[in-house]
Amino acid sequence: MTFIRIINLRNILLGLCLILLVLIGFKGYYIAEKIEGYKKAEQFYADKQWIEAEEWYEKINRNRWIHYREQDIANRLQELAPIREIRETLDRIQREAKRAAEQLDFASYKQVVDELQQFRGPYIGQGHPFEKEYREISERLQLSPMIIQNWNTFREHFASQMASNLEEKQYEDESFKQSLIEIPDYIYGGQKKKTALLTEQFKDYDERKLAQLGAAGNTEALLVSTRAMKAEYDALPFDAPWVLQKTDEIVQQLLTKAVEQDQYEVYIALAKRYEQYMSSLGLDTTKVKSSIDSQMRSWIRKGDRLVQAGDYDEAMKIYKSLSAYTDMKEKIKQAELEQAASDPLRLLQQGDSNATYEHVIGGKNGFGGTVYAVGVQFGSRIVLAVWDGKDQVKRYTSESLPSTIQSLKLAPQQIGFTSDVLVAEADSASRNGRFIGFETVGNKLQTLFDLEGDRYEVVSSDHIKLYHPQGNEDVDAVADYRLVGQRFEFLGYEKRIAEIKPEELTQHIGETVRMTVHITAFNDQIAFAEIQEGQYIGLVGLSPQAVGTVTVTGKMNQYTDVQLNDSILVVPVFEVEKVEQ
Repeated sequence: MTFIRIINLRNILLGLCLILLVLIGFKGYYIAEKIEGYKKAEQFYADKQWIEAEEWYEKINRNRWIHYREQDIANRLQELAPIREIRETLDRIQREAKRAAEQLDFASYKQVVDELQQFRGPYIGQGHPFEKEYREISERLQLSPMIIQNWNTFREHFASQMASNLEEKQYEDESFKQSLIEIPDYIYGGQKKKTALLTEQFKDYDERKLAQLGAAGNTEALLVSTRAMKAEYDALPFDAPWVLQKTDEIVQQLLTKAVEQDQYEVYIALAKRYEQYMSSLGLDTTKVKSSIDSQMRSWIRKGDRLVQAGDYDEAMKIYKSLSAYTDMKEKIKQAELEQAASDPLRLLQQGDSNATYEHVIGGKNGFGGTVYAVGVQFGSRIVLAVWDGKDQVKRYTSESLPSTIQSLKLAPQQIGFTSDVLVAEADSASRNGRFIGFETVGNKLQTLFDLEGDRYEVVSSDHIKLYHPQGNEDVDAVADYRLVGQRFEFLGYEKRIAEIKPEELTQHIGETVRMTVHITAFNDQIAFAEIQEGQYIGLVGLSPQAVGTVTVTGKMNQYTDVQLNDSILVVPVFEVEKVEQ
């Protein structure tokens, strides 16, 4: 046991000695290396090879095996500290730029490049003592080629994003536009080439995108997208006139298609959205807006022609469609009035399309309205509908009449207190007809007169004549009716005018008579009707005077001397009151 312990202890001591010898060898090596390294560093320093000198000073500074010229080394390192900063900073920037490019982290990559530009600034073109060394270190790291390559990697990536958006028709992320603009000009070959290349790329992308939206019929998305694109380019800023141009082209195509298919509602809806879109962009006019205005005028003219042709429903379809874009109230009103005037039954049936009417008449500007319609309901009740085109239709009704109505008409001239009087002609058992006049009072048709005879004549607003009235068997009897209060009342019969032969005139002195005479001559004051050879009647008040046969009504009250054919004659003077050819 004692022998074994002795052997082991010896081995341990021998091992320790060997280790000590190895350490002494290492120390000697590193001491020699530091001394030799210092000489190399000094030589590089003397030759102004600052990069190599700094590397060797740094290397021997890490050698702690021996304290050798430590203060000198520290002074050199302090003097050459910018070289170390350049090397370490550029090395770090290279690693960070590479990592950002590999991860396609554009924001980080820009930040790294910005840092490089800021760091590079003081060293390049400013007369810095280590400008040459900066360039050499950068070249060793191949920093510039790497930066250029990475910019191009991003360019390809953004181009791929554009293609993907178009293929998938998804446009939520279009940040690549700004990113492409932020890539430095020199990567494209200069500012002009950059603008030309980006213009080509953006124009192709935008036009294809807008075409897709237009083809899908989503005009709202098209116009919203256009506004967003315009705002984006304005903010960049980047001149992109094709955006508005392409949108106008697509909108015009859609509008033209709607016109060709007579899709008024589709056209108007799009025109309205386009007008709002223009307003949001602060645009006063465009070719599309001019086209819309022209089309509106064309459709309005078409509606007007349809009204003139009597196709009111189609005209109002156009007008009402256009009213979503522009004020068409007057056009619609006029069309409705024209329709009501041309189809009185339609006006009567307003509110009840199933109601039936007979003897329907209508017209314009009557009974205080722009249009009116009158009809007979249930055979004996008259209904009057009056409309001014604004308010609701006014309706007037009569009491049920005792006779069956055969026709309706307006009085031939103003009678009573209103501008229009409606006359109903009904059956009569013994005369040609029964004539009942109505005027509007309140919401009713009030009877103004009710006459039964062969015919009636309106003499004036308050005087009506009734020929061969009911109750008088004299076929020549004429009854006078005068307006008293709110009705016409019978005031008596007209005196009958005698029908005589001209040669009987002297037997009816002072009486009103009617006769037919043949005028053979005349002068400025009197006309001569020959009764028989050599006998004449003088007629005064006859105008115009002409040779021929006429029927005259009037009276004789005197004789007069006249010269006729070189003879003086005494002739009866007939004062003409009425002439019938």
